[in-house]
Parts: sequence; structure tokens; C-alpha cells
Amino acid sequence: MNPKKKTGPQTERRQLRAEAGRFGVIGGLGWLVDTLTFNFCLNVLGLASVRSGLLASAVAIAFNYLGHRYWTYRQSVTVSRSREVGLFVFFSIIGMAIQNGVLAVSHYGFGYTSTWADILAKNMVGLGMATVFRFWAYRSWVFRVTHQPPADVPARDDVTKIRGELSLRRTSRSTGES
Repeated sequence: MNPKKKTGPQTERRQLRAEAGRFGVIGGLGWLVDTLTFNFCLNVLGLASVRSGLLASAVAIAFNYLGHRYWTYRQSVTVSRSREVGLFVFFSIIGMAIQNGVLAVSHYGFGYTSTWADILAKNMVGLGMATVFRFWAYRSWVFRVTHQPPADVPARDDVTKIRGELSLRRTSRSTGES
């Protein structure tokens, strides 16, 4: 048995852990982008808390799409880039609503209005809830992660056979033979 074609629960768990690790790295960098942007908007530009949170989330969404598309899920096949981007933005907006909803409830509902309370609500509690949702949504709907090759993709040996047959056909056609 070819070691690259192993399947089973242990292999799938290993692949899921690797995927979650890459997702976490991009998410961590995205969190840094989000946090720096949030603090810049809040403390330097003087924007309101929720407005700062929304702007910071939008910048982080753009960063995260690039990271996930070109690293975390680089192996996933893109049928339609516009569909992929649309779904990514759709699910990211839901995640942003979860994250900033926690901030809004904390800030306006419970009256925790300090900068530290806003940071804790948005970047700890809200982000944690949104991350779980995003991981599920991105792998299930945006990048469609499967740990088995699609049924319509031939195995490597079949590809070699097909390529060999195609090259024979080209040769016979180019010489005028059928």
C-alpha cells in the first residue's frame, strides 16, 4: 500500500489537526491585524467602539481570506473564485456579527465601557465564539475540505496511463495514421 494514499480515522485526525493548526496561525495573525487596527481606530482616530470594531474586522477579513486561500486551504480546488470569495465574505460577516455583537452587548447592554472591557469582550469572548463558527463554515462551505480525493479525479497511475494514451494518439494523428 502506498503510504501517501493512507486513509482512516488516524490519518483524517492528523489532517484535521494540521488544518486546524494552519487555521490557527492565520487566525492568530488575523487577530493581531484586527487588534492593532481596532486600537488604532479607537485610540488614535477616536472612532466609536463598535465602529472601530467593524472596521478592524473588515481589514482582518481581507487578510484572513488571503492567508486561508493561499496557505491553510491551498490544496482545495476552486470551482468559482467569485463564489468562494462571496461565501468567505458572507460567513466572515456572520462571524464579525458574532464577535461585535458580544462587544455591543458588553459595551451598551452591560455598561462595560472601558477600553480593556471592550478589548476583552471583542477579542477574547467574541473572537472565540466567532472562530469556532468560522472554522466550521470555511471548511464546510467555502473551501469544502475532504480528506479523500474526489471520485472524478483518477488515481495517479490512471493519470499516467491517460497521458500515455493521449500522447500516442497525438503521434498517430500527426503522422496521418488512425
